[in-house]
Amino acid sequence: MRTYSKLNERMHWSKVAKVAKRERQEAYFRMREAYPFQMSMLDIMGPITIKLTRTGPTHGLDGDNLVSSFKSVRDGVSDWLKINDGDPRLVFSYAQERHDRWRVIIEVEGPDK
Repeated sequence: MRTYSKLNERMHWSKVAKVAKRERQEAYFRMREAYPFQMSMLDIMGPITIKLTRTGPTHGLDGDNLVSSFKSVRDGVSDWLKINDGDPRLVFSYAQERHDRWRVIIEVEGPDK
């Protein structure tokens, strides 16, 4: 999946919404595929760290655009966890790496890993 900065894109609002929906669903289904067990808010007692890494063949995005590019992915991961992405038990971190293809790497670490 390739993510786009929501701050710099100059697309019609309906196309922006379509891209956001696709990114959110992709993140949700990939998490469900990788972690088939059911998680719920009641299962999460301690902090969970979620690292989102964007890879691609470009020089990357600056800090605010990097965070913006992960908005829909963050929402999809939160959907999978069944927790609002603003919950204090969730700690998100962001990174980017140069790679020959576009990818999003999602790493989840927590009390139960």
